[in-house]
Parts: sequence; C-alpha cells; structure tokens
Amino acid sequence: TKLKTIFSTMQASIKKHNIPSFRMDENNSCSGHGQQGLSDTFAEALWAIDYMFESAQRGCSGINFHGGETGMDGTNPFYYMPIKETNGVVVQVQPEYYGMLLFVQAGVGSMVSTTVTTSAQNFTAFDIKTDGFTSVVLNNRNASSAVSATVNLGAAVSSASAIYLQATPAGSLTAAAGNVTLAGAKVSVSGDWPRNAPYAQTVSGNNVTVYVPPASAALVRVLQ
Repeated sequence: TKLKTIFSTMQASIKKHNIPSFRMDENNSCSGHGQQGLSDTFAEALWAIDYMFESAQRGCSGINFHGGETGMDGTNPFYYMPIKETNGVVVQVQPEYYGMLLFVQAGVGSMVSTTVTTSAQNFTAFDIKTDGFTSVVLNNRNASSAVSATVNLGAAVSSASAIYLQATPAGSLTAAAGNVTLAGAKVSVSGDWPRNAPYAQTVSGNNVTVYVPPASAALVRVLQ
C-alpha cells in the first residue's frame, strides 16, 4: 500500500509538470545490502513482479535494481542482488532474477486497467496488451492457498497458455537460489534458460481459467 501511494504521487507529479516519465534508481526489497532470509529467497521474486508492474502502470520508464559484490563497499555480504558475483564472475542466479525474467517475458505494450475480485490475501493481477496477444500476470504470494482464477478479457478468447514461476518445496516463500524455476527450468550462470513448453489453459467465451498454486506466479499468453 505504501509503495502504491509513492508511485501514484510520482505519477501525479509528472503529469502536473508535463514530464514524460520517471525512472526508479537503486531499488530493492531492503536497504543496506538486503536482509538475509528475505532478499535472497523466493519471496523476493514475487515481490519484484509486483514492484515492476505497479511502477510501470504509473508511467515509470524503468527500474535499476541494486546489486553488488561483497567487498565493493566493505565486508558486509550482499543479499538482494539479482545475480551473485565473486571477483566479477557470475556464480549464481538469484531468485529476484526470475521475477525480472518473467516481467520481460510478458512483452512490450500498453498496460490495461485490471480489476481483481477475490477474498484471497496477497493476490495481484496485471494485464499487458502487446502486438498480437495479451499477457496476463497472476501473482499469488500466499504460501498456503491456491487461487483458481477466472480471467475475463472482455472479448472472445481463442486460446491461452501459461508458464509458472515456482520454487521447491512447493509453496515455499523462503526457498533459496537454486530451487527456483520459470517455465520448469533454471537459468544457468552463463545465461542459458532451457524453458519447457507452456501449459494450455481452459478457455470459454471471454474467459480463461487459470490455476495458480500457493507461492507462485503465472504468466498467461492469450490469443483473441
């Protein structure tokens, strides 16, 4: 709620002063190198998704996620970086990177106003109109409850498929790096991502039915 207020205030300011857009610099979940057990776990990936989409739909042109390597400004270790480095060499892909990767996979386009009607806690949804398809992102940050979502696109749907951002063990928000996958695959330190094929989703009329497991996010590609 606090972040939404900040982003909305900035959106109002750029409109008032006729500024084309704004960019967020040196961002992450916790300041001071991050918090162990939070900034280096799967919770960070799901947080990053909300952070990027909430800012994007208010006119933000980009985000610089803060990173770093232990030793660059003292001996305190870094926990919030998207990729872990040792002596300038990437040695591990962190959970936050997967949230960023899902965001990129959603495509480039215009964000559409989205209304979520649910009693589920910590569930958000975002909609992007791209060239040729619509991307719907469903983010379930609840570790104990799944969500069976019905997405109404407002016009007839021909087909839909989804990839999932998940961790093991299933439903874990505290899963560490190495236990996170997007589309059933991990990203290697060289940047390879041997993703699996997406899962077909049930469509009927204007609606797509998507099951979102506990502590996971779904990226749904819809053709109309």
